[in-house]
Amino acid sequence: MRAFALAAAVLLASAASAQADDATLLFKKYKCTTCHAVDHRIGMAPSYDEIMKKYAGKADAGAHLVKVIKTGGGGVWGMTNMPAQATVPDTDVEMMVTWILKH
Repeated sequence: MRAFALAAAVLLASAASAQADDATLLFKKYKCTTCHAVDHRIGMAPSYDEIMKKYAGKADAGAHLVKVIKTGGGGVWGMTNMPAQATVPDTDVEMMVTWILKH
């Protein structure tokens, strides 16, 4: 039984690592890293850490961030506007938002 629990834990850790790797690749693919970084600001855009902290515990955070990415937004982090990313597939946006909120 312990071997099964250990194997399950290793598998879950692997899955979490793979998801993080997938999200990182998506950030690069869609050039999100031009304006955003994990733990520091690049220009006026917030870091993923700042976004995670701002939306922590908010039930609608995921849906809200997906909408902002897809349609654009502004006025939350200063004068800089987030341009709409309407061509990014919803599944990719959802994966990136999930990573941002849970990393």
